[in-house]
Amino acid sequence: MAGVKLVCDIFANASYLTLPDHPGRGTWGCVANSIPLDEVIEGYAGPDVVLDFDANGRLIGIEILAA
Repeated sequence: MAGVKLVCDIFANASYLTLPDHPGRGTWGCVANSIPLDEVIEGYAGPDVVLDFDANGRLIGIEILAA
């Protein structure tokens, strides 16, 4: 199990926070479900944030767009 890691992509203007249960960057199929934060928090008006979950429903990563 890895620790928390933040990867910033200046060309995509995005950041990705890898959480401890994430199997590792580039692991194909590890994200089973992605949910935008504005679907979870009513009235959310911040930056585009996407929550990534694995097949067991564990939160494994957070993508922040325009970051």
